[in-house]
Amino acid sequence: MATTLLLQPTLFSTALVVVNIVFPVLSTSAVILRFYARKGAGRYMFFADDWLIVATLVFCWANTVNTLVGAGQIGVETAKVDPGTQAKVTARTLWTEGFLLATALALAKIAVLYFYYRIFATKCANTFKFSVWSMYAILIGWWISSVVCQLLVADPINGAYDPTIPFNYRYDYSTWSVCFAAMSLAFDVIILLFPVPVIGKLRMDFRRKISVIGIFWLGAFCCVAAAVRLYFLYIGIYKVTSSTSENPYENVTAGFIWAHVEPNCSIIAACLPTYGTLFHSGRSLSSLFGSVRSIFSISGRSGTNSTGLASIVLEVQRV
Repeated sequence: MATTLLLQPTLFSTALVVVNIVFPVLSTSAVILRFYARKGAGRYMFFADDWLIVATLVFCWANTVNTLVGAGQIGVETAKVDPGTQAKVTARTLWTEGFLLATALALAKIAVLYFYYRIFATKCANTFKFSVWSMYAILIGWWISSVVCQLLVADPINGAYDPTIPFNYRYDYSTWSVCFAAMSLAFDVIILLFPVPVIGKLRMDFRRKISVIGIFWLGAFCCVAAAVRLYFLYIGIYKVTSSTSENPYENVTAGFIWAHVEPNCSIIAACLPTYGTLFHSGRSLSSLFGSVRSIFSISGRSGTNSTGLASIVLEVQRV
């Protein structure tokens, strides 16, 4: 019997455990550098986007703890418990992960959106402000609906984290999971596009506009992480039942790994544009944002922005 238990594959692979340690450490380092950059700029005032990123980090670490606890109870690669206990712990881990992931992703997106709002809103048209606030509402609604759906997935509720009791799904959870991941990717792309119309109205040539947009798109790789998670989630859901692999968790584990990568990458992506003061050669990203503001200010007062444009071009080249 002991040999049989040892041969049972589990959701918790070595790669999953490594990702759960490495990526939270990387995102924590990114947040520390973000706050250090504030200090380097001589500014000790922190903004809502800074604290939203800290909150995102807390939920990422909570997700890591949730996964590592499950791995410790079941075992890594092979199970050290009976199948009933393994099923309970696996279901509980995945169910809890749904709440933590939805919250972390929503917070990260709102943080990036607020960062754009803080940079552009003062001198932008009301259309931009309305768009930002509308997106806030959409993201909050997306988060609330995701949490409610995760909570009520099973009837009774405890059937979601205890598959040994009789229960029914209230809806097609597999389809919902894919839609959730697809919406996360779509929101990332939409948020990255927010600065484009504003920068597009500046009086500079196309190459320079692309350079400025590139500053705000330093963290676009979070979209790649979201896309990869969507792919593996789809594969894991729709191929797990037809898989001939001896490990029924093989496809699910890949999606689970990227569910940890995506929110941590979102944190790193949100922090990258704030690191200007960490580079001492030439002027920094922080002064670049100051020049962006000055462009709108000068344009609003006198209808020209040549001075602001000159400084912004120099800063883009030196960053």
